[in-house]
Amino acid sequence: MRAVVQRVASASVEVEGRVVSEIGPGLLVLVGLHESDGEADADYMKVLNMRLFPNEKNDKKWDQSVMQKNYGVLLDGIFGAMMKVHLVNDGPVTMNLDSSQLSRVSAIFAIDVSLFSLS
Repeated sequence: MRAVVQRVASASVEVEGRVVSEIGPGLLVLVGLHESDGEADADYMKVLNMRLFPNEKNDKKWDQSVMQKNYGVLLDGIFGAMMKVHLVNDGPVTMNLDSSQLSRVSAIFAIDVSLFSLS
């Protein structure tokens, strides 16, 4: 499973000239699935606790999650439909996630994988 996560000021998905989903500030998540993807791949892709937003109280640029900020997450669409995705990027903040690289990334960079899950 692969995902591109972008911090956005706003984003929307349009199908057949109709907006089917939209958010203000938050995260736009574009996901690619493979037939071999399972629960472990989905667990890795959880982005709700990724610290991608600034904290105005302490001036840290990478300190708060989309949940802490009470922002939106756009992961909607209509499977198989021709979609137009509109976004206003709030960055540069774009993260590429690949669940097949989980063990390699953890070993090489010793990242804290708990940042990517809800637990």
